[in-house]
Amino acid sequence: MNLNIVQDEEFKKFVNMLNPGYKLPTTETLSQSLIPKMCTKQEEKVRHKIENANAACLTTDCWTSDNNQSYITFSLH
Repeated sequence: MNLNIVQDEEFKKFVNMLNPGYKLPTTETLSQSLIPKMCTKQEEKVRHKIENANAACLTTDCWTSDNNQSYITFSLH
């Protein structure tokens, strides 16, 4: 989802219907503060789980999208 959605008037109306009075964060606040903080917290949680794991399995997958963009993913289970 594009972060600019918080500037869209229809999205603002939708959010206001759900929670009148709620003030949406700006695109800048999302990209420079809220999302980086969330990522840091998630990284800490993942790091803690990996450090305390008894065993782990790494899997990979590769594919090419319809527009010929190549992807590779890694998953740790």
